Amino acid sequence: MDRLERQLAVENVGQRFLLIPYEDIERVAEQRGPESDIQIQIDSFETGSHSGLHLTIQTTVDSQTLQHHVWRMEPAE
Repeated sequence: MDRLERQLAVENVGQRFLLIPYEDIERVAEQRGPESDIQIQIDSFETGSHSGLHLTIQTTVDSQTLQHHVWRMEPAE
């Protein structure tokens, strides 16, 4: 059950990042304590004339990495 619990925890973090205003994403990710067993990596990307952020949210359970990906497009001006 630990694997399922950890996968749900990773997915819940991803869902919360969908609700955070775009301009606050990096700050909120940095505020997560280093003691958290869920890591968040943020990479910027561009597609055509739009840019955004790709979040890789992950944890490890029994030597296996569990990941969830979130893509956020920069809001149109």
